[in-house]
Amino acid sequence: MAEGDEGRTSPPNEKPFFAIDDEASTGTSSPPPTSLFMGSLDTSVSTASSPPPAQLTGDVSVLSGGHAFTLPEVAQKQGMQWGQFFLGMGLPFVVIIVMMFILGFAESRDDYDDYWRYETINAMSEDNSTFEFSIEPEEDEYPDGVYQPMQELANQSLTIRIDAYGEQMSRTDVYQYNYSNFESKTIGYYEPSNGTVFFQLDGASAESLMFEVTYIDQDYHDEGDNNLVVEIMEGAFCMLPFIYVGAIITSFVKGRKSLGYGLITAFPLAFVVLPALFFILLVIAFGGL
Repeated sequence: MAEGDEGRTSPPNEKPFFAIDDEASTGTSSPPPTSLFMGSLDTSVSTASSPPPAQLTGDVSVLSGGHAFTLPEVAQKQGMQWGQFFLGMGLPFVVIIVMMFILGFAESRDDYDDYWRYETINAMSEDNSTFEFSIEPEEDEYPDGVYQPMQELANQSLTIRIDAYGEQMSRTDVYQYNYSNFESKTIGYYEPSNGTVFFQLDGASAESLMFEVTYIDQDYHDEGDNNLVVEIMEGAFCMLPFIYVGAIITSFVKGRKSLGYGLITAFPLAFVVLPALFFILLVIAFGGL
C-alpha cells in the first residue's frame, strides 16, 4: 500500500452516498390514513358520518313532452257561396216589406178622426151679396181651413177662400177667385179673436153659400203624431241607406264576400222589384185581389 494512501484511510463505517440504509429508508413511519366509512350498500340502514359529496353524472337531461311546430295552413280560395249571395240579395227587400207592414199596422191603430172635426155652415145673405157668419172652434181646437165648393154665380165659376189656419191672432183676408178669368180679389176679412167672417161678393149674387170648416186638435197640431212605433219606424226608414252601406262594408271585412256581392246586387234590382211591389200593394189595398 502506498504511503499516501495510508494517511487517507477512510473512517470506519463510512458508506458510499448511494448506499441506502434500511433504517434510514424506513425512519419513523407515519401512521396510515384512517379509513372513512361512506355508507353501506344497504339503503335501509345508513350510518354515514357525513353526507356524501354531490356527484356529477353524464346523463343528458331530456325534456318532458315534445313540442311540435306546425306550419300555418294556406287558406284555399273559395268560390262563390250562392246561399250567402241570395241571402244578401233578398234580405234588403224582406226588411223593407216587414217595416212597411209594421208601419201600416201601427198607423191603422191610430184613429185620425179623433184629431179632426168637421162642420158644415150654410151662410145666408139678406141682400144676396153680403155674408157674415162665425167660425167657432172648441177650447182645444184650431181652425184648419174653410172650403167653399165652386159655384156658378151670375154665369161665373167662383169660389170663396178664407185664410183660417192654426193659432192665428191677427185679421186675415177673404178672397173671391174667378175660374173664368183666373182673377183673385179681396172681398172681406176673418177676425180670429171672435171667429167672425165677413165679406161681400164682387160682381156676383147668391142667397146662400155652403162652407165646410175643418178643426184640428191643438196638441196634434203643435206636437204631431205621438205614436212611438210610427216615429221609430219613420226614423228607421231614414237610416236604411246608412244601414245598407254598413252591412256591405261589414260583410267584406268579415270575409263573407258572397254576402257582400249579394247586397250590392240588391241595389240595381230594387229599381225593378220596388215598383212592382208598390203596384201589388196598391192592388191589395184597393181590394183587387
